[in-house]
Amino acid sequence: MDLKAKKLRFTLLEVFYWLTYGSFTTYLVSFVIDRRGGTASLSGLMLALFMLGGCAGQYVIGRLCDKKANNRVIFMIGMSAVALIQVAIWLMPGFFLMAVGWLALGFVLAPLGTVVDTWVLHSFEDGPTVYPPIRAYASLGYACLMIVMGWSIRNIGHIVMPIASACFALCAILTARALPEIPPLHDAPVTGERAGGVSAFRALPRALMLLFLCMALLGAANNPLLTMNLLILESIGGTVTHTGVATAFNTLAEFIVMRFGGRIQRLPSGRRMMIAGAMYIVSTGIMIVAPVRWMMYGASFLSGLAYGIFLPARRAFAVENAPEHMRNRVNNTVDMCYMNIGGLIGNQASGLVIDHMGVRAMLGICVALQFSATACLTALNAAVNRRGPGQEKKGR
Repeated sequence: MDLKAKKLRFTLLEVFYWLTYGSFTTYLVSFVIDRRGGTASLSGLMLALFMLGGCAGQYVIGRLCDKKANNRVIFMIGMSAVALIQVAIWLMPGFFLMAVGWLALGFVLAPLGTVVDTWVLHSFEDGPTVYPPIRAYASLGYACLMIVMGWSIRNIGHIVMPIASACFALCAILTARALPEIPPLHDAPVTGERAGGVSAFRALPRALMLLFLCMALLGAANNPLLTMNLLILESIGGTVTHTGVATAFNTLAEFIVMRFGGRIQRLPSGRRMMIAGAMYIVSTGIMIVAPVRWMMYGASFLSGLAYGIFLPARRAFAVENAPEHMRNRVNNTVDMCYMNIGGLIGNQASGLVIDHMGVRAMLGICVALQFSATACLTALNAAVNRRGPGQEKKGR
């Protein structure tokens, strides 16, 4: 397969994965509240269960990918399971069975995005440079989808969620079949590290341990801004349609900076994460004071720019500092800390705070966490600069 065709197929794979994710999981809050008659606290609980399932899934699936070097096979099996679970969630009666469904979906769906990203990074000679433009088109597709999904749910109903998501999952499976498996990884210097036990993580560079902490703090701040976006907009008179527009602004900004922000993507990865942290603080501050929807759209756009800088930076940092035979596990752990542990804490707490103190109080707590995470990222960048480039890259 020539290089151009390979890039195109990986681009389609990223697009179809995120369309699958966006057409169902993004509207969890709307589904629980409007379709099932739940509350903000209950939707926060469902989100927390989704994130809890993802915590286990990130570890199990990441370890399996490293051990067998079979990202392609695992992705195809996982996407098949995702389509079935999402249909089951739609059909399941009662909140208990629905909760089981969200837990199972988190276990399978959350890690698959990391599986694809690591697959891309390993499949090209200059993976960290090739990755941002490929991932950018997934954000563009997501942006277009959010506009369509917001309108469809409001005018047709939530039934579009499982139908659209199953179709996108099938397209992702067919695309994956046409791609080569992840290249073989180098053997670990220590048998225990290859096995994936605790000793493997103890051998990681200290910079990665600090990165995990930063991701947990930032994830606790940022996840509620997306998952509770409907309630944030409703506080100034918005609807589910406006949620789709705000999300579209967010993901369009991701596309712009990942596809055309070559200059900023060439900055050191630690510095890029610091810049993104500062942008998150500003965007959430705007949300706190915004009296009208267009300011919320602007804040969403700025937050999307931050994520477009932040995601490739954290992927590059992992490639630069993790042993090659552990890159699936390190990337999965980074995402677990950001999306699952941070999301588990942030989403559950945000629902409770909104119910008892209001949206503005929740946003204020998010800003405080973003300040803490950015300070942590500043310390991380300083530590890496003192260490010097390339040191500790392979672990001990």
